[in-house]
Amino acid sequence: MEYPTISEPQTTTLPAEGVGFLFRAIAKIIDLVIHNVVGIGFGLVVGIVIGLVAGASGGTVPDFASKDVTQNLVAGLFGTVGFIFYSSICEAYYGATLGKLILGLFVVDKKGGQISFGAALVRSVLFFIDQMFVGLVAYMVMKDSPLKQRLGDKAAGTVVVKRSEVTSSEIPSGCMLFVVLIVGLVFDGVIQVVPVLIMAGSGM
Repeated sequence: MEYPTISEPQTTTLPAEGVGFLFRAIAKIIDLVIHNVVGIGFGLVVGIVIGLVAGASGGTVPDFASKDVTQNLVAGLFGTVGFIFYSSICEAYYGATLGKLILGLFVVDKKGGQISFGAALVRSVLFFIDQMFVGLVAYMVMKDSPLKQRLGDKAAGTVVVKRSEVTSSEIPSGCMLFVVLIVGLVFDGVIQVVPVLIMAGSGM
């Protein structure tokens, strides 16, 4: 007679310690460099396409090097939104951005499990408060936090830990990593070039 087997529920490990300011700052710098490279790459491609279309139709190519303050503010706003979406998508669906992955860091909730997109979005938005005064706000908050949480982490209920401390069941597959990075970077790049497309639409 065969007895039914009861599968053990997947367990998570409660974070005992968070990663400190220095490693997280380096990971964020890497992500910002990647963000800028993606923006430049997408901008070049879109600029070439716009130039070809303008040449073929006899139109004029807009001056993308404009010093207009409003245009620069709009470009900065879209760049910020692009970075927020890149970070949120990567952390919600894989647990790490490319910068964190290189440094061996992982974002989990307080129970050691995968975070939601909403939590990732909150911590990504509040990063821009944490980074005020060259990261001084984040440093001071993390200094007094047992789990090294910055404001964004506390609001989202997240902790940044070493990847080696995360149970294997909580780490998505390598295929998922590839998909998440592609989607995150494409979102980032497309959002960054929206102002360029707006300028092209109004000037051609």
